[in-house]
Amino acid sequence: MPAALFALDAGLDLIHVPYKGNALAMGDLIAGRIDFAFNTITSSIAYLTQGQLRALAVSTKSRSDFLPNIPALAEAGLPNYDQSPYTGLVVLAATPRDIVHRLHQALSKASSSPEVVASIRRAGGDVIVTKSAEEFDAFLTQTAARYEGLIRRTGLKVE
Repeated sequence: MPAALFALDAGLDLIHVPYKGNALAMGDLIAGRIDFAFNTITSSIAYLTQGQLRALAVSTKSRSDFLPNIPALAEAGLPNYDQSPYTGLVVLAATPRDIVHRLHQALSKASSSPEVVASIRRAGGDVIVTKSAEEFDAFLTQTAARYEGLIRRTGLKVE
């Protein structure tokens, strides 16, 4: 989806090639079968440091601490583009609110421990914990709406 959003935001007519994983896409990129790919820094850093790939931009709102010389797409001419990768904990909708809040508190505490932060940073990631479970839910709802709009406007087939 990040590539499809990029094409839409940039006004480009691209052929979107969906992959069932980063490894397959990176193999095709390195082999020259595709021209570019969106990938996470954590999955790309080895290819970048070995000189197999060259980073052109990061998809986050601002530059990455791991690639400080690489511009963000937002500063490279797409001011509204932000496809920051995220990972979240989700539960069944029927889960009692008190349990949801306890899980959020436990996740927040674990995510802020120096050992966890250091481990994630070494892998090229950032730790950002939402203020509440409701804030994360609102983020997911907003993200889904943006993707739904993209699918409607472009006719992408989601399988």
